[in-house]
Amino acid sequence: GAHRLPLCKLVLAARSPLFAAMFRSGMREAARGADVPVDESVPFDAFAAMARFVYTGRAALTPDGALPLLLCAHVYDVAE
Repeated sequence: GAHRLPLCKLVLAARSPLFAAMFRSGMREAARGADVPVDESVPFDAFAAMARFVYTGRAALTPDGALPLLLCAHVYDVAE
């Protein structure tokens, strides 16, 4: 199955227009208590790193992880 993370939807929606739209819609993810879906186009580790950035404002970049993290931020429309 797909990876999922239990994250605060309000925090994600505040940092990402894509998450804000997703949670306002009638999608299953908008339902209370649903985990956040992880897009299959990005590595789960990159998604987890992006989630840490969303919560802390800091990114732990590694040579192998920088590009996947940037891709993930692009997919989810997360900016500084």
